[in-house]
Amino acid sequence: MLVGALPSAAAVSYLRSGGFDSAPHRAPAVQWVIMLRGTIEVTDSTGEARRFSPGDLLLAADVTGAGHRTVGVGTAPLECLFIPLNTDMAQDGH
Repeated sequence: MLVGALPSAAAVSYLRSGGFDSAPHRAPAVQWVIMLRGTIEVTDSTGEARRFSPGDLLLAADVTGAGHRTVGVGTAPLECLFIPLNTDMAQDGH
């Protein structure tokens, strides 16, 4: 088991209506995304699509390249928590 500090810069809660469809975009920073409510389907730049629902955790690390597209599945509102990693701290080991 790996136990230690999680170097993070902040946390942001996000709420959006269901059924949305984002344009392809990159993650603004390497960040953990914790699904709290609703379901999304994320398609990466290779065309692979995966669904994420409440309780799921994903690491968004596509800060370069073509990025990904996110679509809300169904009509339920989407709520998630974004925790950007402080990559400077992670690399320094602090």
